Amino acid sequence: MKKLIIASLLFTQFSQFAQAQSQDLPVQNDFVDFNNIKKILKKDGLEKTVQKKKVTYAKQKKQKKDKTKQLYNLPAEKDFWNIMAQYWLVKNQVILKWDFHKPDYGLNEYFRSFLKDMGEYGVKYKILYVNSSNVTHFGLPLGKD
Repeated sequence: MKKLIIASLLFTQFSQFAQAQSQDLPVQNDFVDFNNIKKILKKDGLEKTVQKKKVTYAKQKKQKKDKTKQLYNLPAEKDFWNIMAQYWLVKNQVILKWDFHKPDYGLNEYFRSFLKDMGEYGVKYKILYVNSSNVTHFGLPLGKD
């Protein structure tokens, strides 16, 4: 019986509290003019300060990125594949056996004329002679393309 009385008291208190909150709201279904609020915000100059802060933040971020990039002394992107190809050749010298006396097969002149026939001019290339049947790669990239 005590539990029932306590529960009913709590329920009535809760319902009175909910009604009091709904009556305390200052604006109910009235039209709020947001244009006046926008004008006030523009007069405050907050948009300009936000824009300035965004620009300074972007500059600081770029400076920080450049500073960390300078710490590592990485090669340029155009030099990266050339360095990696040379590293791969030196690392796999035992497998490829490219360090031997090479006779002149005339392959360089033939390939240059082949490229001219195909309409490719000014293409840089290197030909690697290997003395092994165990070739793991057909071509090494020397650039983006």
